[in-house]
Formats: sequence, structure tokens, C-alpha cells
Amino acid sequence: MKKILYTGLSSTAAITAMGPNLHAEVQTELDADMKLIKAYIDNSDKFDFTKELNFQIKLAKSNYKSQKDALAKIDIMLAFSRKRNSTARKVLTDFGMKQAKSEDLLYFFIEKAQEAEDRKSVALAGKLFFESTFKETLSKEHPYFETLSSAAYAYNLDLTKNDKNKAKQFEAWWKGKGFPPIAPPGQSPSEALFTQTVTILDEALEIFTKRKPGTINTAEIKGQIKLIKDLEFQQSNDQIDPWFLLCVSEAARGMALLGDDQEALSWLAHYFPRFDDIDKAVKASAKKENKPELVSTSIMSNFLYAKACIYWANAQRAAKAGDNAKAQTSLVDKGTKNAAVNMYLLVMRYPQSRGAIKTLFEYDDVWKLYAKVGGTKTKKALPTDKKLIFMAHYSKKNYDKALGIADDYIKSEKNMNNKGEVLWLSFYAATQIDDFKKAEEYYKILKNDFSSNAALRAAYLDKATGWRKSFYKDRVKEIANDPSKKAAYDILSNIKLSDPNNPNDALFELVDEVKFAFSTFNKDRKAGKVKAKEVLGSIDAYIKKFPNISQLTLAYSLRGQIAEIAQEYQIALDSYKEFLKRESGIDTKGKYKRAEAYYHVAYNLLKLDKIEGADGMLSAVDTYKAYVAKNDMSDASESQLKNLKDFNAGLDIWKIDINYNKIKEVKTAFNETDKKLKASPEDPALQKTHKQELEILQKMSTKVADSYLDWTKKNKTNSKIPTILAKVGGIYQDAKMDRESQKIFTQITEDYPDSPVLEQIQMRLVISYINNKQIGSAAIEAAKLDYNKMSTGTLQYLVSKFLYPSKPDKRKLPEADFTKATEIVIKASTEIIKKAEKDSIKHRYAFYAGRAHFLIGEKLEAGKLFDLIKKEAPNSPYSLEISFLDVEIMIEKGKFTEADKIIADLENLVKSYGTQLQHAKVRTLSGKVGFGAKQRNFVMKGKTQCYLVYISQFPADVEQTEAEEVMENATFYFIMCKALLGEDIDQLRTEFLQKYPASSYRNLVLTPPGAIK
Repeated sequence: MKKILYTGLSSTAAITAMGPNLHAEVQTELDADMKLIKAYIDNSDKFDFTKELNFQIKLAKSNYKSQKDALAKIDIMLAFSRKRNSTARKVLTDFGMKQAKSEDLLYFFIEKAQEAEDRKSVALAGKLFFESTFKETLSKEHPYFETLSSAAYAYNLDLTKNDKNKAKQFEAWWKGKGFPPIAPPGQSPSEALFTQTVTILDEALEIFTKRKPGTINTAEIKGQIKLIKDLEFQQSNDQIDPWFLLCVSEAARGMALLGDDQEALSWLAHYFPRFDDIDKAVKASAKKENKPELVSTSIMSNFLYAKACIYWANAQRAAKAGDNAKAQTSLVDKGTKNAAVNMYLLVMRYPQSRGAIKTLFEYDDVWKLYAKVGGTKTKKALPTDKKLIFMAHYSKKNYDKALGIADDYIKSEKNMNNKGEVLWLSFYAATQIDDFKKAEEYYKILKNDFSSNAALRAAYLDKATGWRKSFYKDRVKEIANDPSKKAAYDILSNIKLSDPNNPNDALFELVDEVKFAFSTFNKDRKAGKVKAKEVLGSIDAYIKKFPNISQLTLAYSLRGQIAEIAQEYQIALDSYKEFLKRESGIDTKGKYKRAEAYYHVAYNLLKLDKIEGADGMLSAVDTYKAYVAKNDMSDASESQLKNLKDFNAGLDIWKIDINYNKIKEVKTAFNETDKKLKASPEDPALQKTHKQELEILQKMSTKVADSYLDWTKKNKTNSKIPTILAKVGGIYQDAKMDRESQKIFTQITEDYPDSPVLEQIQMRLVISYINNKQIGSAAIEAAKLDYNKMSTGTLQYLVSKFLYPSKPDKRKLPEADFTKATEIVIKASTEIIKKAEKDSIKHRYAFYAGRAHFLIGEKLEAGKLFDLIKKEAPNSPYSLEISFLDVEIMIEKGKFTEADKIIADLENLVKSYGTQLQHAKVRTLSGKVGFGAKQRNFVMKGKTQCYLVYISQFPADVEQTEAEEVMENATFYFIMCKALLGEDIDQLRTEFLQKYPASSYRNLVLTPPGAIK
């Protein structure tokens, strides 16, 4: 039952002849048996394998009756497959963690527990792991590090409940290993690290400002900063953990307390754009969740808070050193607005943020220090007006004092923006102390003074309205049974937010829900569809509740809009038809709405694939056009007229789209034949069918593409032209008409440089050049792409396509194109490294980038990346790849003994850590050494090693291009070594030239070296 890794050998005699080395590369009988048992279990829902499974288990247990670990593995797998998880756990605990094979069994158990999605079992495995000697093997490179990190949380939690001293020891051990803080499941390491760091730095800040006696623990702060910097490598440009940004703020605070002001400021400056992006996302999320109190909560405030810390620490140090001028500048610098006081004031504009509530310093302390270093005692140089005093109290949650100041300020303030901000914050403050009478006074002023100004209304009244709706509803429930809150409850319970029995109020609620569904859909289509279906239910309930009111017209319009998002096209169609029965067409507004509804009727019929007939899309289009032609729309707004024009153009596009959709069926048939032909390229019947189907596909594609192009000529000013051209280019590309697609894509880049489709077009153009094997042109276009915005999958595609044409023994490109292709590999790989969450991916692409640097002579840059891999993952497959390059260098220098020594070390490493492909690469290098050295002992060894590759078969998950290249190289060196040993190579040479007609080794194979004398 033993399986050979290289299965190309046809006889046992050949295996025996190869000696014991090959036997080290076989899978165990146990692995094979386990796979067979697993296959029976996995397919039990399709076939009845009961007899076969029972027989296989009985046979396996008989074979391994002396191997306790093998028996335990079988029992564990069976227990989990039959959902007897407690039985599986008992098998593991009974086995214990004392035998030599315990660790392997533990990991096997973890894998099965994860497949069963059993957290309890994983937690048990973690407990056994951390109570064994195995825990000392845990590192960030450990294959089960993430799983064991999660298990560590459960283990530590259990220790905390039962033995706090052991918990502290465990936490100290964990921290001593340099791991991120132990985070619970579902919580990122950044979040756990932020919580931990805040506590440490808050205490240090208290000591620094002399509010608390003691000495700052600089070593502990440095340790936290190092952990945060380590987490930086897990972030990516397009997906960064907001908690990590909060950690950045804390790291900057720590650097400031250590006196590293410049590093702190440069770190904050580097991440500032991301703070701003995520700040906006937090606000958008708060609005989406209808939590206006969170709109002011901002990650940005923590950024400002950290910056304030830096300048405050700077001012303290400057004052202590007697440099009063610098201290003044660090406190207040109106020119740069970067000083501590200004930062502090900005922080207070985010009242719910941690940075504002737990302030950096008392305002009085600022004033005293400013006065001490030569500032004015009149306070005129500091912004100490009533608003500031209000904000200072507000930020410390002294809401009573804040409201006392607010009343005077609101009466005297003329600036409506300042007044509105204080009104909104005062309204919020009043709700927090349950003074709803006061809150309603402020809300009334907001409603009276700010409802007519759109900008101010959005900034303050809308915030207050949203908060009022959400908070009042929750709060009235919370205080209903609290005697101490009776007065507040009486006021609150009598405030009418909206009347659900009033059709207008209820309709406004629906409008808000529809808006929310649309905004959700624009950000996340899947979530938007879910939300739209919920809103559909609300609208249906409204229609059922109010069946005879005039507002139903708008309700059906909303129903049609939201049903289209939910992709409920029949509901949308019925809704617009119902709308048309009710909507008057007397005024221009009504006429436009009616025309719009006719358009949507046609749209939904198209989506339902109801094209022809009296009630089909084509008929509905005629109805729409007849209505618009018959009615005067000249009084419609500019945006409405533009919509009508776009509708008309869109209707013509739909007719072409009908034929476009027919291409899909032909394309599917062609793709199926294409796959079959690739599997059997010599099959004449398939070749003929493939050619015929391609001709049909290209003929139909050309006809549809021409129709779209005719449309663009008739609608030269239409905004959809770039999108339509992109569609035409895609049609050509899918039909293998890459020359035509290049022409269209190039036209878009030249004529529509600002179009949103440009990024998609540029990538399509790159693919088109790659398909035509125009690597140089592809590289020129690829250099124009915005790599920051590209997905990891697209970046990996670029690396794969430019990686192999830029390899030294495959260099068929002109030097300039070779350099450009190599630079794309570097650029795309560097971006992947930034985005990579897994270390294995980061190291893989660091190797690709390093090798690319190496190939174009940038040895220093290559060395940095290679050093990073060797340091972080000395046993990774990519460290091995770097060693392969070392062998190449030794061969180039003619140091064959040194090269052979590296190969010997590599042979040992690949047995433990290497992949199947790397086994083959090592052997191929041995053949290269033999060919280069032309010494019998090297040649004999090289021939034997290359023979193992020559008869090998690589697994399906190996990259095809690389596998083919390794096989080509190995076959070549096998032929050369045979030639050097004076053996017959005629048949091998013929096979090589037939299989690799364009090989760079062709001339050498045709004129092989003479035999060694």
C-alpha cells in the first residue's frame, strides 16, 4: 500500500535499483489507510460504504495493533465523523502527551476538531499542548499558531478562574515569546494589544505629569511599541484593522514619553491618510446603524490625542530645560495649528472619544505652564472663551456645569455654526443626565433656527433628530421601573417622536429605511439585498395597514425601487404597474414620474426574460416611447430631462443586450471544448470541433460588437459610451480576438482618460497583450495600473504572468522588455507583501521580488528581502529557494565542490521542509553541477538525481509553468550527463527536441559534449 511520491516508475526493479534514498520519500501505510477510511466516510451520503468501511477499520486496527498512536488516530477520526466529539476528546486524554508521537497525534486531533467546528475540542487540545513540553516549540511560524493562539485564550481564561498565579506565569511566558496579547475568539490581536497598551501608557502619563509618584517603566513601554511594530506586517493597504490604527496612536504616545518625538510624529504622519479614511468609515457606519451619538466618536480623535501628547511632552521637557520659547511654541502655535492646546481643542470636538474623555492634561495645567514660561496671564493668547470652557466640562462629562455655561453662550453667540455645535452637544449632554425638559428646549431651538439651512440642518438638527429617535426609545424602557427617574420618565413618555398610526409619519419612516437600504447596497451588495428584502416586508405591512390613502402612490413607487435592489423583479413589475394605475399625469412632475414608471416596467420585464408578446419588454418600450412623444416634458428639471435622454439610449442598448446574452451559450460550449482539447491536444475530432465553435463564437461576437459600436456613433455624448466600449472589448477578448480588443481598449484609454472603467480597461489591455505573448507591451501597460487599489488576486495574476518570462534561463525578451517585466514582478509582489495576512504568502512574494531585484542587478535590495525571509522563516520553502540561487552563483564561479556541499545541505532540508517541486529542483541543480564540472563523480551523481526527476509526476496544485520548466531542465541535464558518461542519448535527444522545440537548450542538445576521458 506504500505510495511512491514520484509515481512515474513502472517496475519494482527500478525502485530497488535506486537505493534507500527513495524510500525516505514514501508516504506511510497509515496515511494511505487513513485517506481511504476518510474517503469512505466523506462519500457515505452518496454510497453505502458500511461493509467496506468496517472491513477497512478492522484491517487497519489489525495492522497497527502495536502502534497506539495509529489506533488513536483511527478512533479520533471515526468519533468526529459520527459526531461523538466527547468520545474523540476521551481518546486524546487517555492517550496522554508523554509519548514520542503525542505531538503529531495532537495536531491530527486539532485538524479533525476544526473540521467538526468543535471549539470545545480545540480548547482541550490547547490545554494539553500548553501543559506539555511541546509549548516551547510554539513560534509565529508554527503551522498551528493561529489555532493555538485562540486555544491559549480559553486556557488562560480557565487558569484565571481557578489559579491566578498560574495565569500570570502563563501570560508572562506568552509575552516573553514576543507574541501579541492573547485575544479571545473574534477579537483581533490589535484590539487586545490596544487595551493592554492603553493601561500601561495611561499610568506612565500620570507619572510623567506628576499626578502620580513613581518612575516610568521605559522597558515595558518599549516592549509594547515593539509588539505594535510587529503587528504592522499583518496589515495591508486595502484592508487595515482600525484597532491597529489605535495601536499606532498609543505607540506614538509611548515614543513621546520616551523622548522619541520625531519618530512618533513621522509614524503618525505615515498613517494619517488611513486614520482619515477609517474615520469616515466609522461615521458612515454610525449613520447606517442609526447611532448618531457615534458619529462624533472618531478614530481621528485618538490620532489628535496622541499628537497632543507629543507636543505636551515636548513643552514639559523644554520648560524643564529652561527653553521657554520652545515650550510656548509646543503649547500654542497658531501658525501650524500643531501645538498641544490646539490639538486638545480638536480632540474635544469628538466628545464620545476615549481621547477626549480621559484627557491628556487639565486645561488649568496648560495655562499655568504657559504662564510659567513667559506667556500672558490675561489668557488672551489662549482661546478661553465660553465655548472652550463648555467643551472642557463637556469632555470630562461634567454635564451639569457644561449646560450652565451653554445657556449664556447660546443667547449671546451670533455665529450660527458655533451656536449649532454647542446646541447639539448640549442636547446630547442633557439626555445623558436625563434632563429631557432641557433637551427638548435645545431641540426646539435647533428645529426653529436650523431647519431652513440645509448645511446646518445636516450638521446639527439631523444629528439631534436621529439621536432623539434612537435614544429616547431605548431610554424610556430603561427608566420605566426606576422610582428615582419618575420625573424624567413622565416627561419622556409624553414626548411623541412619531405616530405609527399616522400615514405620513409611517411613510417617512419607510423613506428613511429605503434610503438606508440604498446606501447599504452601494457599499455592500450582498448586505444591501438582505436589507432591501426586510424593507419590502415593511412596505407591504404599510400598504396592508393603510389600503385606502393617497400616500399609497408613493408607497408603491418605493416598493418598486426597493424590489429591484432585492432582485425581486416580479414584485417590482407589479409595484410599478400599480403605481401607473394611481399616478396622475396632469402636472409636469407627474408626467415625468409616469414616464419613469413606464421605463421601469420595461426594465423589469427584461430582467424576467419576458421579451416578446403583448406584455413583453419590446411592447413596454414602445409604450414608454409613445407616452414620452405624446406629452410635453419641456418643463421638467434638467436632471429629469437628462434621465429621459439616458432612458431612450438605454432602451436601444437593451435590444442589443438580448443578442449579447445569446453569446453566453455559444461561449460556454466553446469553453468546454477548449478544456477538452487542452486535455487531449492531439485529438483530431476535438481540433475540428474546437475550430468550428470558435468560428461561430467569433462571427456572433463580431455581429453584436458592431451593433454596440453603431450605437456609440449615434449617441456620441452619452455617458455610457466608455462602459459600452469596455463591453465590446470584452466581447472581442472572450472570442480570442485580441487584436480587436487591444484596439478598443486603447481607444478608451486615449479618449476617456477620466472614465471610472479605465482601471478595468487597463487590466484587460494587459491581459490582451499577455495572451498575444507581447510581454514588453503588457509590462508597459501594467506599469500604469494603480497597485494600491488592486485586489490580491489580480496582483498575484500579474506576478504569475511576468515571473516566468523574466527568468534567466527563459530570457527570450529584449533587454528593455525583460527589465520592464521584472519591475512589474517587483511592484506587484511588494504590494502583495503589504497586504498579506499570512506569513507564508508574504515570504513567497518577498522571494519573487528579491529574485527579480537579483536578476536586474539590484543585489542590495534582493539581499534585504532574502535576509528578511531567512530571519523570519529559516525553514520555509522560500529560504530553500534562496539557497538554490546560492548554488547557481557557485556554479557560475566554477566552485563546484562548494555548490555540491550546499546541495547536500539542501537535500536534508527538503526532506523535512521542502515541497515535491523543490525535491526536483535540488536534483536538477545536482545535474547542472555535474554538467558544469565535467568530473566523473559529479556527473554520475547528477545523472542519478536527474533521472528521479525525469520519471516523476508533479501534483496538480503545482504551478504548471514552473513544473514544466523544472522537468525541461532536469531532462536536459540528464541527457548531458549521459553524454559525458559516453552513454547513448539518441532517443532521449529526439524526445527532448519534440517536447521542447523552442527550448533555449536546443543547440546544446543538438551538439552534445564528448565523453569524459
